[in-house]
Formats: sequence, C-alpha cells, structure tokens
Amino acid sequence: MGFLPFAALQLLAPPVRVVSAALWKVLQQRDVMQYGVVEEFVTSACETVPGLLTSRHQGRLALGLRARWNNSTLLFTRCSQSQRRGSTSSR
Repeated sequence: MGFLPFAALQLLAPPVRVVSAALWKVLQQRDVMQYGVVEEFVTSACETVPGLLTSRHQGRLALGLRARWNNSTLLFTRCSQSQRRGSTSSR
C-alpha cells in the first residue's frame, strides 16, 4: 500500500491531530532546530484552549524548549566558526 496524498490525509484526521503528530515526531527525534515551532504551537494551543496547561507548566515548557534551542544554536555557531578558522589556517 502506498502513501496517501496530503489532501486525503486531511480528510482522515483533523488538522490539529496531524500537526500534533508531526511535532511529537520532532520531539522524539530531538530535532532541536525545530523546537521554536513546537513552542509556538503550544502557545497557540494554550491561547485557544484555556486551561490546557497551567501558566506555570506552559512557562516551564517554553523555557526548556528555548534553552535547548539556544544551547544547540550556540554549539552550532561555535563549531562552524572553528571549522572556518581551521580551513583558513591550513591555506
């Protein structure tokens, strides 16, 4: 059996469910570069459905996602700077 086209998938599952599944996959794969998208979704969901998370839990989740994203971005920046320095010094 082949994959269904996206249009057919929308008919089978509500859009929020599809987005939730995609974001869950981001978290499972620890795709830190996409954590900002997860944070935006959680914030939007909490604004749309009051009481979904307590403000404390929402804040802690957002803070944790931002911290991981910032740490990975900082590490990536340092590694790329280090590689650039190494390539220019070997010339």
